[in-house]
Amino acid sequence: MEKNIIEVKNIKTGEVLEFTGQNVVAKYLSRVYGKKIYAGAVASAIRQDIPYKKEWQINFIKNANKKICDYCGKEYTSNRAKQRFCSDTCREEYHAGKKEDQR
Repeated sequence: MEKNIIEVKNIKTGEVLEFTGQNVVAKYLSRVYGKKIYAGAVASAIRQDIPYKKEWQINFIKNANKKICDYCGKEYTSNRAKQRFCSDTCREEYHAGKKEDQR
């Protein structure tokens, strides 16, 4: 499963926030404005060049979680922040190599 990021920038303050989905952005904006903001409004704002409520620039960043494997150097997509290897095989080979070096 590929993970995408929605970047929300406050034009007035310069604050940049990253969210994992339209619903999360909608909840955040609902708290900011004190009224219900729907995910559909966020989706519409992503497709427009005009800032949402003249204050928020909302952009969709596809596959923001691409990483490079620490063992083989292959590019892969991760759903975990701390993941370092593209596969269990690479992880096991890396740690087996470290054990060999310690002997």
